[in-house]
Amino acid sequence: MLSIVICEDNSLLLEYYQEYISNYICMEDMDAQVYSSYTSSLTFIQELSNIPTPALYLLDVEFPEGPNGLNLAQEI
Repeated sequence: MLSIVICEDNSLLLEYYQEYISNYICMEDMDAQVYSSYTSSLTFIQELSNIPTPALYLLDVEFPEGPNGLNLAQEI
C-alpha cells in the first residue's frame, strides 16, 4: 500500500488536499491511503521515522517557521 503524507501550513488547503486525494483514491480503487498530514515542518521531521515506505510526500515550499519544503525533501 502506498502511504501519502501531506505537509502544508495552510489548514484550509491541507483539508482540501486530503479530501481531494482521498476521493481520487476511492474513485480509482487504488491501493493507497492518506497516511498523515502536518501543518508544521518541525512536527513532520519529528515523525518522519514513523512513516512507512513506500510513501509519496506532498510538501509545501514555505513554512512560517522551521525548515522549508526543499530542506524537508533533503531530510527524507
